[in-house]
Amino acid sequence: MSLNTKKQQNKKPRVKLLLVFLVFAVHISHIKSQNLKEVKYAEALQILKKTEVPKRIPVIAILDAPIQLELFDENIIWKNSEEIPGNEIDDDKNGYIDDVFGWNFSDHSNDVTNKNFGNWHGTPVFSIIKSFLHQKLAKQRLVKVMSLVKGNSIQEIEESLAYILEMRKRYNETNGKEGAFIVAVNCSWGKNGLWNYNNKQWCSYYDLLGEQGVLVVSSVPNEDVNVDQIGDMPSTCLSDFLLTVTNIHNESSGLEYAAFGEESVDIAAPGERSFTLLNSGDFGFFDGTSAAAPYVTSAIGLMYQMYFEDFDNDIQENPKKVALSIKDFILKGIDKIDFLQDKTTSGGSLNMYNSIKLFYDYYNKESKMDQITLDFVSLYPNPSDDYVHALVESNIEEEAYLNIFDLHGRRIRREKFQLKTGVYSYEFYDVIFQLTRNIYMITIDTASGRFSKSVKFIKK
Repeated sequence: MSLNTKKQQNKKPRVKLLLVFLVFAVHISHIKSQNLKEVKYAEALQILKKTEVPKRIPVIAILDAPIQLELFDENIIWKNSEEIPGNEIDDDKNGYIDDVFGWNFSDHSNDVTNKNFGNWHGTPVFSIIKSFLHQKLAKQRLVKVMSLVKGNSIQEIEESLAYILEMRKRYNETNGKEGAFIVAVNCSWGKNGLWNYNNKQWCSYYDLLGEQGVLVVSSVPNEDVNVDQIGDMPSTCLSDFLLTVTNIHNESSGLEYAAFGEESVDIAAPGERSFTLLNSGDFGFFDGTSAAAPYVTSAIGLMYQMYFEDFDNDIQENPKKVALSIKDFILKGIDKIDFLQDKTTSGGSLNMYNSIKLFYDYYNKESKMDQITLDFVSLYPNPSDDYVHALVESNIEEEAYLNIFDLHGRRIRREKFQLKTGVYSYEFYDVIFQLTRNIYMITIDTASGRFSKSVKFIKK
């Protein structure tokens, strides 16, 4: 046997292994990209590119099992800057000693990475959120993640929500000098068979959090059940600041062994076969409603990765409005799906692009200009010798000016009035009566100078 033949024989199994690896890699890439494709993630990023980098760094709290934080980059992990590590003193006086990275409500300690907890659930949840919010495009658009370990009792759950509430409230009251800018809480868990009317205090925390600008995203049970009939917490809480999520694989596959409820479940997301980081440090599959919820949480985070002056002002002055608006954008941006019409309140599945576009159009001034209606419905009588009625349609309320120009473009008259929303008739007397006989252009200009509309007028 020649040396050349030996080499060829030795190569055969390696080629097979390489082919197996490549097939597996392509398969994994397809699964990962398919989930991203389902929610229109790439399209959403194109909108993100159009905006400035935000001045605030938002925080997403993950209330779950311990997270292996050492598997993630330090710059994306929230750290309590008011707390001195290891001095066993409650430096920020929030009632928790050395809560540097969060708090463990299961054993009431600051150990949020407790490997003895024996649960791998928190790490893949973090990894899904990271994959959406910390890709190359968003390097300068940081979103921090706070790790909170959930306790099993209702009291411990309420304590964890109270912690989040206190940290965001401090942020709001000190304009960011204290606390944490928590914008969303991911809760990939729940308690089956419980009802809101027996857990009023638990439910009340969602409204309190919403008042401060925090949305909570929660998953429903991984069972083919109607939570409207069997109960589930927190799904049955009647809060405008809670988003409950069920799981689908794609638009044609139906629910993937996941709960539903026309009154209690808001939206679906394609969490099935999410390829994510596990506690071992290896990548693997993570399924179910627990994987679906982080998709919706990530959509919230993406909105906070954009900057508009009006948005930043709203965060400071009216955080409740911001939270309600973002929830509205998410639910209005869905892909309508027939089999979800009587299974969820929205009747559809998450579409990140649509939701981000709604957010962008709402806060972007140039985009707002494209949506403005300002038009002359009619101008009568025309010709006229002493007065005119201008029937104007507008969807803005703003001070405006009626300007009259001659055919050479010289402004010869100006009168201030208040634009109203709808179709209104405005009467002008003296300004018309004083004109000499000629042809003019009557123009309505908003006081801001952003909108203008003209019509020809003949003075008899």
